[in-house]
Amino acid sequence: VDNLGGGSFDKYEDAREYLLGKLQQDNAGAKYEVREENKDLTAYNHNDSGAEGYQFSVYETDRNEKIGIYYVDKDTGKIYRYMGKNSIEAY
Repeated sequence: VDNLGGGSFDKYEDAREYLLGKLQQDNAGAKYEVREENKDLTAYNHNDSGAEGYQFSVYETDRNEKIGIYYVDKDTGKIYRYMGKNSIEAY
């Protein structure tokens, strides 16, 4: 997927591939997978009611460990990580 966070995603699969590619690019040698898949758009930012994206529960496969919940904004392509208590952080 050729999207550097400056575009939009109409399909869950494209957003998923973009996120996994970015994580693997930033963490060479690690392998990731998405579990608990939900292909529906979801509101992810309680401070911006119009912000919608795709939600991903990402696991590092070698250690079988959940590394976090991520969102890919459907309009901007930006990646956010859920930090708990209705808080997100830009990735």
